[in-house]
Amino acid sequence: MKKLLAIVAIASFLAACNNSSEETTTGSKDSISADSPLMDAVNTADSVSKKIEDSTVKIKDSIMK
Repeated sequence: MKKLLAIVAIASFLAACNNSSEETTTGSKDSISADSPLMDAVNTADSVSKKIEDSTVKIKDSIMK
């Protein structure tokens, strides 16, 4: 559980720090592409958090029955 929370925290930190309005013109856009490992980590963390949310809703519904 600690690892999952760490992944979610890192992914949210990366998403929060990805502000395109503060982008400099000297950096290259190839450094952050859709195929980069960081984007894979963000996508994985998003899918994991969605699956956790879905499973907790199912558990809650089964308990309420």
